Amino acid sequence: MKRGIDVSHHQRAVNKDVLSNNPPDFFVSRSSYIGSDTKMFVADRRFAQNAPLLKGVAVRGVYHYYSSHRDWLYQADNFINLIKGHDFDFFAVDMERTNNQPDKAFALGAIKFLKKVEEVLGIPGLIYTNQSIYQSYLRPHSAEYDDLPLWIASFANTPSMPVTRDADDWDIWQYSETGAASKWGFQGNSAGHIDLDNMKDAFYKKFKPQTPDIAELYIEALNTHSSNEVAELYTHNAVHITPKRTIQGKTNIRNWYLLIFNQIPNATFQLKGSSGVGGSRHISWEVKYSNGNSKIINDTLGLVNGKIAYHFSRFIIAGAEKPKYTVDVNSMNIHSEASIDSQVIGALRKNDVVTLLEKSEDLYWYKIETPESIIGWVAHKKLANVPGDESADDEIQNNDPPWLKIAQQEMGVKEYAGSADNPRIVAYHKSTTLPERYANQDETPWCASFVNWCIEKSGYEGTDSARARDWEHWGKKLDTPRKGCIVVFKRPPSPTSGHVGFYIDESESKIRVLGGNQGHEVNISGQDKGNFLSYRWPVHYEQ
Repeated sequence: MKRGIDVSHHQRAVNKDVLSNNPPDFFVSRSSYIGSDTKMFVADRRFAQNAPLLKGVAVRGVYHYYSSHRDWLYQADNFINLIKGHDFDFFAVDMERTNNQPDKAFALGAIKFLKKVEEVLGIPGLIYTNQSIYQSYLRPHSAEYDDLPLWIASFANTPSMPVTRDADDWDIWQYSETGAASKWGFQGNSAGHIDLDNMKDAFYKKFKPQTPDIAELYIEALNTHSSNEVAELYTHNAVHITPKRTIQGKTNIRNWYLLIFNQIPNATFQLKGSSGVGGSRHISWEVKYSNGNSKIINDTLGLVNGKIAYHFSRFIIAGAEKPKYTVDVNSMNIHSEASIDSQVIGALRKNDVVTLLEKSEDLYWYKIETPESIIGWVAHKKLANVPGDESADDEIQNNDPPWLKIAQQEMGVKEYAGSADNPRIVAYHKSTTLPERYANQDETPWCASFVNWCIEKSGYEGTDSARARDWEHWGKKLDTPRKGCIVVFKRPPSPTSGHVGFYIDESESKIRVLGGNQGHEVNISGQDKGNFLSYRWPVHYEQ
């Protein structure tokens, strides 16, 4: 199901930047009507504004308010001349009772209007109406209406359909006339409202053929046995995580797949299932080895602009995932657990070489094995890559705190257009005590929920609050910022509202933070220094 809006001059002016940052799947603009006084063809006074909007981004439709006061040919010819240069994907004949005499000529003329426009412009047409008008004034004059594509107006949980058509025999359903126009940048009508619509996927695919999903592309790339093909599906700084190791960066991911394909040169791969939309996928796939054995793998993908930004997988090959590191300090302790307070069971000296076995959930502690078979935990910041070992992680070069790494993997998550809610943002809200009626909506302010989610995912305790300014009292205060620290801002003129995110860097006038609900998405953006309140850092994390 696709989400869209339809507009006319009643929705007034539009902020094009807001609309382009949150585009609907489809967009329908009124083009024209017959003047009630002059009985002449009139272009909607906002048509010139609305017609070019979202060209190339969304499926675009146009509709004419059909009148019983002029013949169908006059209306069709003028409609064609008005819209023929705008490259719309479809059109609709709007059939309502207001200012009309819905008689036989009205019903039969609309069909002729629709067919002529389809023939001349080569784009499909629909009839727009509601159940009552369809049954009382259209269908009695022609059974052909039952075969015409239908845009049904029905403001209910499910569309009320004409008795001669099946319950799902519609292509577009206008389900609300009270949508929040500001979400798409429009002023809206006098109440600030805009019309909301659903479109069947089958109808949408006529105009926007679906490219293969990332799950299909991933399996297709695996079957090429080309590490280059697979690596091209990842972002430049993507993170690939398995139970044995974490790899960051497209180059290292490419080398890892090269190693995998060398280990299993004749394996084949098959997609078994995929779920999720937007910025996340859960995929199930099968690897079949040349000896006849097979294994089902379950993965989680996080996407940014259609590419894999993070990849959690349980797919490992024995002997292929044992990166080695060298000790980069004069001495370091080996602990029995992933904690500074655990028992010391051994010691290492500078330039000792160890083998990585696994990592702690917050990525700070590495479980290693020494050449003397001592197995324990060490702080990753005291390790370095072994020179020339291309299989080793480059992540230990990166001193970003674990919560910032998690936040980076969420880049690109954004609110869904229309009434749908992004389940990823709902998950952020669930890390707080926000009441359920607000937590289930991606339109509820979510910057503080995002920070809570990232902090908790890295193994630390957050505020449990969806209020940004509650972070002023969390952890300890920093006098000078450090990368990844939490930055709290006020938001004038409200004395209680605020914003919160993770510190990246700053300019003379702006503090750049990685945060949620910045332009309705997770991104890095500058916040005014004049609104700064506090830098915060966990009490028990040092680097």
